[in-house]
Amino acid sequence: RSPRAKGPFVVFRGSDLPEDTVTRGLFGSVTVGADGRTVEQPGDIELAEAGTLFIDDLSAIDLALQVRIIRLLSEGIFERVGDRSPRHAYVRLMIATSENVDDDLARGRLRADLYYQITAGRIILPPLRERGNDIIELARRIAIGLSQKGGKRLEGIDLEAARALESAPWPGNIQQLVQIIERAGLVAKGPLVTAADLPREITARAIAANVDTSV
Repeated sequence: RSPRAKGPFVVFRGSDLPEDTVTRGLFGSVTVGADGRTVEQPGDIELAEAGTLFIDDLSAIDLALQVRIIRLLSEGIFERVGDRSPRHAYVRLMIATSENVDDDLARGRLRADLYYQITAGRIILPPLRERGNDIIELARRIAIGLSQKGGKRLEGIDLEAARALESAPWPGNIQQLVQIIERAGLVAKGPLVTAADLPREITARAIAANVDTSV
């Protein structure tokens, strides 16, 4: 509902990249070639102008880079690598992390001034195993999406498969659920994914629970 809703949504993934590559990827760069020609490369901040920049891992932003991010958030100003000219940005910044940001702050991995900037609108997403009936709805939507994309008719999942999915521990969260439903969709014989279509690591806990209740 914000003014940036219709703007671009740019995703930056830099957790496995060197510091210089991350800085250039976010802020852009200006270089002068051997022939004296200037080459300008905009970063993702500029590409997300009037929209949203989503940084998918806070660990990609080291302490030196955090200073640049703070200036961007506080003043709406940044500089490309190799260029001292300030540039203005109107962009919403979203940062994801699987770590505890309070621990990062306590251990000195996160600057306090950036911590208070990025946690003003904190959203905590519970792991999949704590989502209850959401797991079933997500699985159903994934199955239907696969049907629409791959041409195989899938309408959802049956009750027994739903119970197995709800009881699974899901260490891989949503990525694991997508992979499981994709695999089940390949072997499903009818319009519904059944428990027989699911791998044993998913059905084992539900089978054990049924044995316990029948004793």
